[in-house]
Amino acid sequence: MKKGDLTFEEWLQRVFTRRRPTWSWLYENALSSSRAQWLVTYPTRLFQEPEILIGKYTDKQLRRGLWSLPSDWELKESIWTSELPWRLRRACIRSMVPLFERLFLHNPLEDTCHMWWDLLRYFGEDADERVINEMYLALRKILFMDSIHCQGAALHVLGHIAHARKEALINRYLRRYPDLHPNISSYALACIEGKVL
Repeated sequence: MKKGDLTFEEWLQRVFTRRRPTWSWLYENALSSSRAQWLVTYPTRLFQEPEILIGKYTDKQLRRGLWSLPSDWELKESIWTSELPWRLRRACIRSMVPLFERLFLHNPLEDTCHMWWDLLRYFGEDADERVINEMYLALRKILFMDSIHCQGAALHVLGHIAHARKEALINRYLRRYPDLHPNISSYALACIEGKVL
């Protein structure tokens, strides 16, 4: 293996049990001519089978590790950059559905579930519309999971993104769950208008 190559298991250990990587460590060990593909492919593998984390790490370690992925491990930048092949970025976004189905649905890890998509938000004006659409497609599934935590996470980020089918999706959600707490219904309506913090 080349200098800096990590196996998937080594990567897991670093993410969930060690100090967060410094920029210099990432540069020396992870970056190639553009960007190391494992910055997105290893998270994709993890999100597809998040059960491997259960019993292996404490909730505190899981929460800390997952919060570190978007920024410290550059997952957010990797998803939005055009330097990585679109098929890898798309696969990573799609893998977040099983992350919710198999982990957050059962254990939201405090605010990790709710804030997950917020950690991946892009704040520039030149956002890749393909990324936004794939996020919308994932959120469309997460919004109807049998968990108020997952539903709230989906609503929260839908309130922040611009997508042509967002309003119709949230209205369908409101029709599906007519007995929602009034606060949740009001929040859903605010998400349609993009009036969420």
